[in-house]
Amino acid sequence: GSWERVRELARNGALSFEAQTVNHLALSRLDEAAIAAEMESCCSRIEVTTGRRVEHFCYPYGGLEEIGDVAQRHARRRFRSATTMQRGRCKRDSDLAMLPRVPLYEEDSRQMVALKVAAAR
Repeated sequence: GSWERVRELARNGALSFEAQTVNHLALSRLDEAAIAAEMESCCSRIEVTTGRRVEHFCYPYGGLEEIGDVAQRHARRRFRSATTMQRGRCKRDSDLAMLPRVPLYEEDSRQMVALKVAAAR
């Protein structure tokens, strides 16, 4: 199954598997206990499968309205970093619990990747 493939790929030290949530829900709509359970259950499954600690998180949907304050607090306590869907580049003073991103997709050409990265602020 797919978890067997994750276990196989995790043997490669250049790859890591990090967390999102179990059910991919907008965290701002959940109470504190549900947010913690979504994060921890996801991490637990990945950590058991890979044998490595999960250190980074990506918020489901990733917009400020979908993240909320409670999820940010949990992310700060549990992870080294957390990524949003806010477009942009990381800067020296970027909040590690609210990192922006440059969205890149498999179908993007090299020229499109270069353009997206150059245009990100």
